[in-house]
Amino acid sequence: MPVLRVDPILHRPRIDVRIPQLERVQSRVDDEFVCRAAQHGVRRDLGTPVAAFEAAIASHKDLLGAVLIDPMPLRIGMVPATEEFFTRIRELTREHGIVMIVDEVVNLRVAYQGMQSLYGVRADLTTMAKIIGGGFPIGAVGGSAEVMSVFDPTGSPRAPHGGTFNANPVSMVAGATAMRKLTEPLLDQMNELGEALRYGLRKVFAAADVPAQITGMGSLFSIHFHDRPLSNYRSGVPTRAEQALATAFYAELLNNGIFMSSTLAGALSTPMTDVEITAFLVAAERSLEVVTRG
Repeated sequence: MPVLRVDPILHRPRIDVRIPQLERVQSRVDDEFVCRAAQHGVRRDLGTPVAAFEAAIASHKDLLGAVLIDPMPLRIGMVPATEEFFTRIRELTREHGIVMIVDEVVNLRVAYQGMQSLYGVRADLTTMAKIIGGGFPIGAVGGSAEVMSVFDPTGSPRAPHGGTFNANPVSMVAGATAMRKLTEPLLDQMNELGEALRYGLRKVFAAADVPAQITGMGSLFSIHFHDRPLSNYRSGVPTRAEQALATAFYAELLNNGIFMSSTLAGALSTPMTDVEITAFLVAAERSLEVVTRG
């Protein structure tokens, strides 16, 4: 059964229907993808995010098994979906009996009940990973009793869920311990540090007169060496000059004692305090001085 994958972007949505054997080719025409499905005649719908989603549901509601959405995709630049868009997805999926899947692999840490709780939404199925593992490899799904019943091993599960690493005891113990220790006040404290870091980075880049934007939410952040609107995946892809600047900045961060992802996206952790935030901002300021000196 096909799944509707939703890119929660701000301007031109990229909504498509994923169907087995879907042939998908990239095109530079109008800066969009061209989708081709010989048997199903699937096309990519354009328009405002809400209008495009409504059109896609109207066209494919009888075929769809699920709608999948990441509320703040890392690859699109950590820009959150609008409340109108996200809640409308929940309304229409519930109305038509379609399973709503929310990808909280990265974003679960944004709020104590996951990022979806900020929209007042409860998904039918939620995917989780990263922070729930206490530093160990992990992945999990959770959802309503009706949806999760397909995995029930006590009878004849309709969807067997076996695997070499399933229920790995080290990951299970580490994850359970981490979740018990990650209290709501501690998460709020981490999110406040995230806001302080994003605010501080914006000031550092503005003082250096370097076009940039700092996105993210809660304890998540991402640095972009351009100030154009992040409206879809392509708008977040850096030019060669922007990438060269970002690469040089990353190298200088290393020289100043900051080790992070070369994508310049990061997440704070509970041991961090204002001391680490200040150290990061000082390192960012020094690094910008070097890379802009030419």
